Amino acid sequence: MIDHVLWQMFDWPGGNVLGNLLASALWAIPTWLLVFRKLHCAQPRCFRPGRHQVKGTTFHTCRKHTTKPVHEALKARHAQKYPDQHDHLSGDES
Repeated sequence: MIDHVLWQMFDWPGGNVLGNLLASALWAIPTWLLVFRKLHCAQPRCFRPGRHQVKGTTFHTCRKHTTKPVHEALKARHAQKYPDQHDHLSGDES
């Protein structure tokens, strides 16, 4: 049997708690960050789930930020940050 430090650290069947936690964190943390970045509200510093599409953009907002002024501000931010994509999604291109 291999008696190596890495083998002992990632020893799944042996019940090594540190190895199990580390191995789980190696896939769980990046997955959570990717999902969080794609699914949260587009309003800065709002961490609610974004379920409402802002028309003409790729942004989503939460139930609190579904007002017209917020959506207009997000459209302006999208147009400034992604001009080509904004023109394509808005249908402004001729």
